This record gives sequence, structure tokens and C-alpha cells, in this order.
Amino acid sequence: MVASQTIREGIEQWQPARPGRTQECIAGDWQYEALCSVHNPIRCDATKLWLDQEAAVRRFVDEFNCFLHEATLPRGHHLNYRQHNAAVSNRPSIMNAPRANLFARRHALIGMVHLRALPGAPSNSLSPAVIVAKAVDEARQLAAAGFDALIVENMHDRPYLADASGADTVATFAIATAAVVEAVQIPVGVQILSGANGAALAVAHAAGAAFIRAEGFVFAAVADEGLLARACAGELLRERKRLGAEDIRIFADVRKKHSSHALTADLDMGSWVRAAEFFSCDGVIVTGTETGVEPNEAELAAARVATSLPVLVGSGATPANLARIFEHAHGVIVGSALKVDGMWMNELDATRIRAIVAARDAIR
Repeated sequence: MVASQTIREGIEQWQPARPGRTQECIAGDWQYEALCSVHNPIRCDATKLWLDQEAAVRRFVDEFNCFLHEATLPRGHHLNYRQHNAAVSNRPSIMNAPRANLFARRHALIGMVHLRALPGAPSNSLSPAVIVAKAVDEARQLAAAGFDALIVENMHDRPYLADASGADTVATFAIATAAVVEAVQIPVGVQILSGANGAALAVAHAAGAAFIRAEGFVFAAVADEGLLARACAGELLRERKRLGAEDIRIFADVRKKHSSHALTADLDMGSWVRAAEFFSCDGVIVTGTETGVEPNEAELAAARVATSLPVLVGSGATPANLARIFEHAHGVIVGSALKVDGMWMNELDATRIRAIVAARDAIR
């Protein structure tokens, strides 16, 4: 069996490097290590091991116990995968290894491509073909100016639905995203307002996008659209697995803007970030209280300290505050600051675009 072959090779690899260890102990270590390496997704660190599908793990443990018998090791050596050896968990494993950086630059600028109001939205006045053409034009402008990534978003679809995954929205969104992906050579992300994270994942998968921005990944909140009572992490990651779309990264908003967080007032920013990481997001996004508002610097710093994942800022960046934001953030999502008069609903302003790219380039 493939799993047994992996473990056998592992035991042979580690045994000579660990004098004084019994073969049973080495095999037990490799039960844990193989669980981290063979089944996906499984994440572990020095203090915790969480498992996506317990039944799958138990099947694997049964297979491993068969291998132990074949190897003439003591029988009855069963793995308690919730009480693992801290020394083992300090060794790197396939699932512990961080993903390669999505962005080409240390201080990444991520530009917003705000789709004009889509079919079905109250403000819609353009055909899908025109909406797509405008999105491609804006994407090319931002890519040419030196942005490191883009996010396609239906910002003009206000007032937003609590789960905007209707066919009219998703169809045009997918066509526009695919056109943007084709037009530029930088990573493209997807966000469908509001909270349509499953639809965003499907669009990203179909269109060839690299990541999504997900609201409501962990915990509950009260947003403009009403009560966001159901965190999406469990369903979203299972859907990503089902689609075979695990190359698409999920950047999760924590304590997101335009929301009341009275329900979770006893949780600080570090708690939010650690929960999002524990539920296997690929990065977190910290925002101010609303669009165009800079995050609280102390909360941004707390987010950076709480995780080794990428930390992005999702609102309020300007040329004046960009250097300060990048003291704590790996990337900054910019929308309003790129528009005429700094208003998100206006057209792109070439002067403003050049100014924020220059401010980023000046950071050492």
C-alpha cells in the first residue's frame, strides 16, 4: 500500500538519525508524521493537531496498525493523535510547510476592480459585455502601473444580499473574472458581496483566479445585510476539496468592516486571527470600521503577532499612511484611494494610481 510504503521509508530515514530510540517509538512518531503528510487537509503545530475528516484518519490508523504487525513490532501500539509528541511536531511536515508567497513583492499592492452593477442589481444599467470590457480596462491599468494582484468585486451591486449567489450575478461575474485573468499576468482574486464565498470559490475555480476574499469565515456578526450567523469555514473548505481547487487560496476577513461585533466583544483581534488560522485560511484581512477607514494600528499589530500567515489590510490605505501600514502588513488592498476624489464609485484616477505605487516603491 502507498501509505505503508511512505511510513516504511520514513522509519528507515529517521531510525539511524535518532540513536537510542526503539523501533516502536520511531514507528509511533511516524504514525503521527504520516498522518500529517498523507491525508489532506491536516494542519499541525507544536500545540495542536486538527483533522478535517476523522473517519479517514481512523482508516489510515487501521492501515498503519496492519503495517506494524507486518513489521513484527509490538501489537496493540495504537495512535492517540490528539496527544502527540511535541518534539515530533517541531519537525517540518508537508502540511506544516507554508505556501509559496502569492505576491511577487514584499510590500504587495492589491488593486480593486469594481464591476459595474451586475444584471439583477438595482443600479444595473449596462450590458454584461460592457461590464466585462470596463473591468478588463481597469485591470490592465492597474497591472501596468505596478500592482501585484487584483480583486474582482461587485461593489456597485448595493444594497447587497446576504448571500449573493444568484445565477444572474454569478454568470456575469465568472465571465468578467475570466476576462481579467486572461488580460493580466498577476494573480487575480474574487469577492462576491455579500458573503457569497461558495459562489466566489466556484467563480475562481472556473475562471482561473488565484484566491478569494471570504467574509464570515469564523464567528458571527451583524452586518449591513443583517445577522451573519453562520461561519462558513467548514463548508467552504470542504467545497474547495470537492472541486479539487486547493490551489485557490482563501483570505479571510477578521472583524470585518461595516459590521457590529457585539456578539464577539469578548474576543480580541488575536483570538479572531488564531481562530481563522486554526480553521485553515491562507491569510487574514484586517480592516477599519468601514470602506476608506484605516485599521486601528494596535489591532493590526496584534493580528501580525498572532499568526505566521500573510496579513493583508483591506481598507483605508493612502500614499500618506502606506509606510505605516506596511510595518505590520504583508499586503494592502486598495480601492477608494485609486478613484477620482478618493470615492470608490468614481472612475480610476491615473494620478492617484501613480502616487500610491510611488509610495509603495519608496518603502525600504
